[in-house]
Amino acid sequence: MNNNLTNLTHDEILEQLNPEAAMEDGKFFDPAQRARLREAKKQKEKEVEAMLKAHLGNNEKSIEFDVLSILPFKDDALTKIYMSFKKHTNIPIELPIFSFFGFLSAHLLQKDAKIKVPSLADPLDMDVWTICLAPSGASKTFSKSVIQGCIREDLQPDQFSDAVGPAGFVEELQESNRSMYFLDECAQRIKDLENTSNPMSEIKQYLMKTYDHQEITRKIKSGKTTVENPCLTVLWLNTVDTFIKFISEESLKDGFSQRFMYVVADRDFDRQMEEYCLYETGDIVKGIADAIMECFEKTKFDYYEVTEEAVTFYKEAFKFISISLFNGSINESFYRRVMFNCFKYAVMYHIILGKQGNQIDIEDIGLGLKVSILHLHSIKKLLEYKHKGLPREKGRREELRDRVIKAMKAIEKAGREVTNREVMRKVSAIRTSEEAAYYIDIVQNIDKPNKPMRTPVEGFNQKSKKGNKYAEAKGLE
Repeated sequence: MNNNLTNLTHDEILEQLNPEAAMEDGKFFDPAQRARLREAKKQKEKEVEAMLKAHLGNNEKSIEFDVLSILPFKDDALTKIYMSFKKHTNIPIELPIFSFFGFLSAHLLQKDAKIKVPSLADPLDMDVWTICLAPSGASKTFSKSVIQGCIREDLQPDQFSDAVGPAGFVEELQESNRSMYFLDECAQRIKDLENTSNPMSEIKQYLMKTYDHQEITRKIKSGKTTVENPCLTVLWLNTVDTFIKFISEESLKDGFSQRFMYVVADRDFDRQMEEYCLYETGDIVKGIADAIMECFEKTKFDYYEVTEEAVTFYKEAFKFISISLFNGSINESFYRRVMFNCFKYAVMYHIILGKQGNQIDIEDIGLGLKVSILHLHSIKKLLEYKHKGLPREKGRREELRDRVIKAMKAIEKAGREVTNREVMRKVSAIRTSEEAAYYIDIVQNIDKPNKPMRTPVEGFNQKSKKGNKYAEAKGLE
């Protein structure tokens, strides 16, 4: 029996606590030994939780897992994409970020790069299936085109041409296997694929086999067409309202639609449309082109290997995220698929961070898991939309009020006093102490409709545009 508990892993401790493992040479553990094991188990769980929080972040700090949570904030391509698009456009940042992931994934797929995960029999391909959903007018295809334009032509992945029918799909797949399948306005296509009376529904079976890398065979007049080990990176786009209208809840929960990773991109109320009359493409590209090209030029390895320590970290995170962040609310098969994709994102982060060698470590997995969490938040949001309908589009003041409510709850939960400064730290769109005080006053008086609304004119220049705006405000529109 191992009496040195310090070096035992969490799984080894659990194994020894198992009654069936409590015998050695026909003798049971003594009670003191089992008590020490239980104490060691608690200590290991604390260590694991601390490690997870260190790599995944503390939810109290960010309130929600949004696109900011997946940025390394180093001298890297993702952070530069965020900074450039935020400065020059009001486009939801998720759109260029996941366009970049799509192109990098397809580039690695075309290079036949593989990921070896200990204990898995076969290496993984780098294919990622993503659907990005955003409000109408969010410049979805523009974002994709800007990212694509930053990649040198000889490093761009092949493009899968959208087929007009099942036969055309198989022929195109035979010609362009291991390429990138881009499609805008994908909701109508998915609706057609799910309709068994529609001739396009046959393509659904081919896509399912492509997802599982199963051989596809189709009879033709001259014999048959066969595609071995079909594999694609998929980037599809749509407006969120049309997608919700066309896609069934059943498909999201346990159907074809569950094969995708979802990104729901909301409008950014920190960036008003009126401030960005022109998207100055040259300025956007200038801030990101070199960093993007550097990533594509650094894909030197055909084989990436996840370390044993990183796999152990993933196993603990798999449990922690489901229970602590989502309370087991995500469908099991969906949860497994989304979490499993973190290995592919981990490889891309390894490249983005410019790391040497091909060993995927805990930091890489931690960043990949953050993307998985963002996907899980998005599918949870989509299912809520299917149940309750799309939320009414809010005005800026109403949006800020709701964000201040969340901020105040987070501040109080952390045991701190709700002050103007604390609210400004949490809600970046609020830039002055007077504006913070105004929204705090609104929130504190939500349940007191008869109390006169405070008008926060103190400290404002009455001749200024901002002063007039808040002097005239009597409440929410």
